[in-house]
Amino acid sequence: MDPLPRSAPAPSPAVAQTLRIAAGARTDVGAVRSENQDAFGVLPAIAIASGDVVGRVVPQPAVFAVADGMGGHEAGAEASNVAVDAMMGAFGPGFRSQPDRLALMQAAITAANDAVWARANAGSYVRQMGTTCTLLLVADGQAYLGHVGDSRAYRVRGEEIVQMTTDHTLGEAARHDPSLAEIARTRAHHLTRAIGIREHVEVDVVRAGALRAGDRFVLCSDGLAPVSADEIVRSVHRYSPQEAADWLVTLASTLGSRDNATAVVVQVAP
Repeated sequence: MDPLPRSAPAPSPAVAQTLRIAAGARTDVGAVRSENQDAFGVLPAIAIASGDVVGRVVPQPAVFAVADGMGGHEAGAEASNVAVDAMMGAFGPGFRSQPDRLALMQAAITAANDAVWARANAGSYVRQMGTTCTLLLVADGQAYLGHVGDSRAYRVRGEEIVQMTTDHTLGEAARHDPSLAEIARTRAHHLTRAIGIREHVEVDVVRAGALRAGDRFVLCSDGLAPVSADEIVRSVHRYSPQEAADWLVTLASTLGSRDNATAVVVQVAP
C-alpha cells in the first residue's frame, strides 16, 4: 500500500473523540507445531475487552502488534516476544505527545530489530533469531501501520476487505521482478525482510487513513492463511472482536493450518 500524503485531512477532533475502540486477540500453537512462536501485544491492556463495544471505551492512542518467530531460525518464540516487548516499550508515557506518528512507528519497529539483534548476538554464542511484525497505531481518529515480513493487516469496511500490508517474500517480489520467478517457484514463502536477522532493517510505515465507524482491522500471522477473505469479513461482522479472534484461529487449525495462528481483531464504533 502506498503511503498517504501527510497533508491528507484528518477527522475533526469531535469525530475522533467519539470513536470507540474494542479489540480481541487469540494465539494458538495449532495442531502440528510443538511450540507457539507467535506473539501479540496490545496497549492499553483495557483494549482486550469482553466485546462490549458500547460500554467500554479504549482511549486513543491504542497500539496492536503481531509477531511470528521464524521457525527455521533458533529461538523463534523468544524472537517474537522480544520484538513485541520492544515495540510496546517504545510507546512509553511520552509517546502521546509525539506529533510525528510515522516516525514513532518507525522508531518502535527499529527498536524491535535492535532488541532481537542484540539478544541474538549477546554472549559468546551467536544465534540466528528472526521474526515478522505488523503494528497498528490508532490515534486521533487515524490508523497507522508498520510492517516487516509476511504477517498481515486487513481492513474490513462494510463488505470490502483490503490487505493493507505487502508480504516481504520471494513470491511477492517475483510479481514485480521476473528474474526471481525461477527461485520463487520453490521458495515463494521465503522472507526477504525480517526483524533481527540483520543489524538494520527496512520498514514499511504508512498512514492508512481516517477511521470510520464500523471499520474492523485484523492483524494476523501467516498461520491464518487457510481462512478465506470472505470468512474474515463474515466473522468480524457476526461476532464480537474477541469471539471473532477465537473463531478465526480455531478455524485456521480446522482447515489444516500447519503453523501457529494468531489474530488480533480491532473494531471501531461510534
